[in-house]
Amino acid sequence: GNSPASGGVKRMSTRPAGRGVLNQSESTVFRKRSRHNSPSFLPEEEEDQLTMTDPDPGLKKTRVSTASAEDLNSSSEEEEVVEYKKAPIKQASISIDVTGTVEKTPGDQETLTLWKREFSVAELPDLAEDQPNPAAAMPEGKAPHFPQQPVARQNDDGSLELECFLEASPLPDIKWFYDTTEIKQGGRFSYRLDNKGNDAFSAVLQIKDLADSDAGAYRCAIVNPHGKGNANFNLKLTGFSSPTFVEKPQISSRDDGRVMVMEFRAKSILKPTFVWQKGEEIVAESDRVKIVLREEPNQVYYAALEIREPTKEKDAGQFVCTAKNESGKLTATFTVKFEVPQGAPTFTRKPQILQKTSDSGDPAIVFDIGFQADRNPEVIWINAKGKKMKESTRIKFNLSPDGGANTFTAQLELKNYKAKDSGTYTCNIKNDAGEANVELTLNIEGPLDDGADDGSEA
Repeated sequence: GNSPASGGVKRMSTRPAGRGVLNQSESTVFRKRSRHNSPSFLPEEEEDQLTMTDPDPGLKKTRVSTASAEDLNSSSEEEEVVEYKKAPIKQASISIDVTGTVEKTPGDQETLTLWKREFSVAELPDLAEDQPNPAAAMPEGKAPHFPQQPVARQNDDGSLELECFLEASPLPDIKWFYDTTEIKQGGRFSYRLDNKGNDAFSAVLQIKDLADSDAGAYRCAIVNPHGKGNANFNLKLTGFSSPTFVEKPQISSRDDGRVMVMEFRAKSILKPTFVWQKGEEIVAESDRVKIVLREEPNQVYYAALEIREPTKEKDAGQFVCTAKNESGKLTATFTVKFEVPQGAPTFTRKPQILQKTSDSGDPAIVFDIGFQADRNPEVIWINAKGKKMKESTRIKFNLSPDGGANTFTAQLELKNYKAKDSGTYTCNIKNDAGEANVELTLNIEGPLDDGADDGSEA
């Protein structure tokens, strides 16, 4: 009769053939700390009004105070006034605390949403109230002043705009400064002056590719012949240098489905670290798991986790890769599922290794596999050295129906077995719908060079 041999089943896996080997779904999760401080506007005190009178009433002076283009390069607000009262210099201030946030789009798990950052500002006190009418002194125009609050906003492309609203006549000259350094047009910075009509204007500074290092004090300096003014912005940026996705996370396979690849690309201005986890466990490299990290041009990093011969028992579940730098972090989440297409091979019972006496009376080992499959399944046996096995005087294959619907028994009979036949054997079953594999480990005690070899290697 048949009795269990010394051996055991190492692992069992099922997968569809070709690109259909894995039916995965992947998702991306991206979280960023959000902090939002309410900013405030701090109007500067109005400049003292100075009036000078001539000791000789008969002598009329005609000097008029003016502001030149050089005044743009200075935040000094002192000017001499002779004979005429001059409109005071007005200065608007804005303090902005900016943090990055992310909106997720429900539905397709592979859809990576763009960044959305929000900005809010406090109301600006009325800077124009109680202001003398410059027309009384200079009927031909008016000094710059700010009728409403400055604003900051982010565009869909991620750029940031600082905008201040002003009234002036004639058309004022405008310069932008970062701390005390004048900002030049070009590269990441650009600015414009929009004419709104009726002596109203909008001055806009645009900053592209924001980074945490762009935080600080910005000033819009405005001057015309009748006066000058400054609008100040104090930017606090958090999370703008954290890693961002260049290519969304995805799961693919190669080598006819034998290798599963979870991969993505991220850009990081600062040097990042990448950590892979499955559940609470950190993923480590092994003979079947490979972690790939490659730095590419333009501060882009390619990160991948490769798993050879993935199985449902070991690899189904959620994998997370966290990319982190000093500014912030992002997470890429991969959900791995194994689904067998209809008609693909599946195992109907636990594979086993048996001992028996062959028809010729020789001792034999039998690998016994029960499975179900549609459409003419093909069974291939692979020996412990990874080579496809062929029938010989020692090796015999058998495939027979089990009596159920599309159920079969596949057997490998190994006669006159020796210690050198020990190792892991693989049974591969495939059809048009997919394939399944099972591995069985055989352990035979005894000297490795026992007996003569008949040339039929197992």
